[in-house]
Amino acid sequence: MRTMDVLCLSVLVLAGLAVACQKPPTSPSRPAQTGPISPVPQPNPPSGPYRLSGTVFETGATGMRPLAGRQVELWIEYSPRPGRFESMRQDATTDEQGRYDVSGLPNSLVWIFAAPEPAARDLNGHTHLQPCAAARRVEQDTTFDVELVPADDPRPPTRVRPLTISGIVFETTPGGRVPVKGARIYAEKPLDFVATGAISDAEGRYRLCGLPEDQWSLFALAEGYQMWFGDPFPLIADRTLDIEVRR
Repeated sequence: MRTMDVLCLSVLVLAGLAVACQKPPTSPSRPAQTGPISPVPQPNPPSGPYRLSGTVFETGATGMRPLAGRQVELWIEYSPRPGRFESMRQDATTDEQGRYDVSGLPNSLVWIFAAPEPAARDLNGHTHLQPCAAARRVEQDTTFDVELVPADDPRPPTRVRPLTISGIVFETTPGGRVPVKGARIYAEKPLDFVATGAISDAEGRYRLCGLPEDQWSLFALAEGYQMWFGDPFPLIADRTLDIEVRR
């Protein structure tokens, strides 16, 4: 074998060993049970500040109804400079007309969580138990309305993107399937971040809506039951997924 061939082969072998010995990147750790997992944002040039405002409302038989006194949480992911990612949180409360208004935001991806009702908080006190995903890229002053669905009416909302994941949370007993009320179901990007959540009703029904086409996975919590994790799946159309929880 020629000297040049031996040298090239040695370089390739050493490069292969270097790749094999690299430590794989660690995934973001899941917070205590239901806290949202931070996304990995794309680099953006630092800019702003910008303003994000809108109305939190629900649509019932009589039409749109603004919701006053609702806490709104903004989870903000941004890159102050290339290669560095940071996150922060800002809170607001809707006024008598259901409007929220937050200023001083950087160029960022903002996940907007609004409590469907004052008591709808997770175990960490966060308000992201809303059936519809609400995310917005803030690159200028932006207006974005958030529609909530009443807890006793798990129908799809009327003013968001149509893709939904829905089903029944149940327990298998000697007498058959029994629906589980009050289970908390969350949709997340695999190993990335919680996008939205909902609570099962008296018939065990849940519905997650406003989700874009992408890879998603679900996990569920119900008092007295083990935590349930689902496998990631691509969402390209409405999907029905029943969840069996066990004690």
